Amino acid sequence: MRPLSELTLGGEADAVPKARRFTAMALATEPDHLVEDAEQVVSELVTNAILHGAQPVTVRILRGERALRLEVEDGGRSLPVVSRSSADTMTGRGLALVAALASGWGVEESRVGKVVWAELAEEQSELA
Repeated sequence: MRPLSELTLGGEADAVPKARRFTAMALATEPDHLVEDAEQVVSELVTNAILHGAQPVTVRILRGERALRLEVEDGGRSLPVVSRSSADTMTGRGLALVAALASGWGVEESRVGKVVWAELAEEQSELA
């Protein structure tokens, strides 16, 4: 995979909107559906990293032959959990949404903590 862009976030209050803008700008030449899905995935992963991980949080966008790889690294060691949410809960839907938008996702250990990644297929018909 070829790196396209990287952004490191600290404790700023606008970290999630900043990550969305960064994603949209980095993918400005991509099809709209891919940019929208990438923005949503990055929003969810950055939110989780801020709420459950440790700073700094780094967002990376990489290009593969047929997919984009979105990575969010944070200094936390605890693994994300896909929770069973209900209509009454206010949180807990983020990773389920990531799984629905991405062609694949997972978690890897990193030098400083963990990387949560998701891949988005370039062809909309491949997303499921």
